[in-house]
Order: sequence, then C-alpha cells, then structure tokens
Amino acid sequence: MIHNEVKKVMMHYSSRLNEMFPTEVRGVYLYGSTILGAFHPESSDIDFVTVFSRELTDEELKKLSYLHKQVRAENPLVKKFECEYLSLDEQNQLHLDKSFPFFEGTKCKGERRLMKIAVYQLIHDSYAVYGPNFSTYYSSINRQDIMQEMEYNLNHYIASKASKSYLFLFDSWIEFIVLTLCRVYYTLKTGKITSKELACEEVIKDFDLSYSDILHEALRIRGRDQAKSNYKNRWERKKATIQFINSLREYCNQTFLTR
Repeated sequence: MIHNEVKKVMMHYSSRLNEMFPTEVRGVYLYGSTILGAFHPESSDIDFVTVFSRELTDEELKKLSYLHKQVRAENPLVKKFECEYLSLDEQNQLHLDKSFPFFEGTKCKGERRLMKIAVYQLIHDSYAVYGPNFSTYYSSINRQDIMQEMEYNLNHYIASKASKSYLFLFDSWIEFIVLTLCRVYYTLKTGKITSKELACEEVIKDFDLSYSDILHEALRIRGRDQAKSNYKNRWERKKATIQFINSLREYCNQTFLTR
C-alpha cells in the first residue's frame, strides 16, 4: 500500500514532468520502502526512476532541477526524492551497466549506476506512477550479480564504516548501519528485498535473543520513539553495535559467501 502523501507528490511530479517533456517521458516507477509498506515521512527516502526515450542534455537536467523546486514549493516531501533519470536506446531498451543522472531532493548530484537489488525490485515489485510495467524495458537480472553486490556491501561498505567506531556514538549511524546489515542478511538468505523493519524482524527470529537489544534500539531510533534507550550510555551502545556488525558479517560470510 503506497502512502497517500507519497502518491500525492508523485502524481503532482508526474503531471508537471509530462507538461515539461510531453513526448519524451516513458515511465515513472517507485521502489524501495514506499512499495514495501514501510515509508516513514521522517526517515525514509522516496526512491524512484524516471525513464526517458533518450539521453538528457545538461540544459534539460537544469530544467528538471527547476521542476523539482516547483513541486517542492507545493509539497515539501520532494526533499525526500532519490531518483535516477534513465534513458532508452533506439530499440526502446535499457542498458543498466552504465551510469545515469541522479537527483537528491531538487539537485542533480552527478551520475551513478542503479544497484542490482534496486533493479530486481523495479522488475518484480515496483509501482508505475506513469507508464507500462518497468519490465517492458528491462526484464531480468542475474541472481549472482545481486549476491556479488551484497558481498561488496557486506565486506567493503559496511566493513569500512565499522572501522570508524566513533560513528556509532550517533543515533543516525546506528539506525542506518544496523538495519542496512539486516537487509543484506535477508537478501543473502532469500535473494529478495524487504523493508528494513521486516529484515530486522527476520534477524531477531533467526538469532533469538543474540542481537535483540541493539536491533530493538535501531528500530526505536527509526520510529522516532521517545522511549528511553535500554543502554546505560552511548559508549555501551557503541560497543554493542560493533559487536553486532562483526558477528553478523562473519555469519553471513561463512553461511552464504564461502562456497
């Protein structure tokens, strides 16, 4: 179920987009937490891709920034936008091994590639705000590519953050890394994507009480729960966070990646 406010802002954006580019827009597709029923206005991004019939010029990217600002003037949720502008080839197909322009809020931040797990969700479980099913333009993805991406996230990205222990004195980093690691675990285990909350519940179920305290702490932060933390101080909580990261990373490597 798509959050009503997300639907509202996306319909407004899609309408303005088609006014600005009446013949070039092929589709607008939501994915991520908005599709998984786990959107939090305070902490979630609005992840989507917009498909164009051709590559965009620098001038057109500036026009898109202006469009984002116009929509934001009427709906502040635009600040949550995380979107890529994809372009079709002459056969109306996507080539997702290349980088595309991406926006955060109202600003173009450069170019990047879509994550493989995002492509999986776009194919199998996206919401078309406008246009045909996303699979019209890109219909399959190799499971092994997803597993390789999860291995990178686990042993490079998350590992690099874990080496900077001071990060885990801050609520935002505890929430982000703990719940991101839960999603990596869930994807390695199932080959699918789910919300951070459901991935966290999966870890709690699979490991009983082993990680219960730090997982509930991450959920408390994400939900903006005003209840007091169960940890005595930030240093105790930091230690528990690092122990959780190291332990679950080791488990994932031994169980899913050493084959």
